[in-house]
Amino acid sequence: MQAHVYCEGADVYDIMLNHTNLQFNNNKYYLIQLLQDDNGKNYSIWTRWGRVGKTGQSSLVSCGSNLTQAKDLFKKKFSDKTKNEWEDRDSFEKVPGKYDIVFMDYGNNQEAKPKPETEVDGPAKKQASKLDSKLQSLLELICDIKAMEECVLEMKFDTKKAPW
Repeated sequence: MQAHVYCEGADVYDIMLNHTNLQFNNNKYYLIQLLQDDNGKNYSIWTRWGRVGKTGQSSLVSCGSNLTQAKDLFKKKFSDKTKNEWEDRDSFEKVPGKYDIVFMDYGNNQEAKPKPETEVDGPAKKQASKLDSKLQSLLELICDIKAMEECVLEMKFDTKKAPW
């Protein structure tokens, strides 16, 4: 049976959570999805959890045709893991010892339209840095997004296997 993530207006019932605890060397994820089968009659809650970089475990709970039950179960899982309410996720507050949200972009994957260039009164004035030149060089490397993207391609990193 084929299914898809349930959406209600702008609400996408799909959330990736992350919990990092440096003291105990934990870096865990928890994925919650409300699935609607493609014929639109049945709903399920699918969860997957484990250490980041590993497949982990999963669970599928059928709610039959009861959308309210499926939403309630989804919201309860979210609340249990984060101590935040699903409806208030836009003002999410991280609770110590609980999972944090990994915000997902559900855009249409099209390149962003370039913004029209605006005229300025002259070239931007760059203020001289007071940092040591080695530190400046390190910061430039860390902040070079294009270089990072090239490294990821060079490593043949598969984002589909990543937990998010």
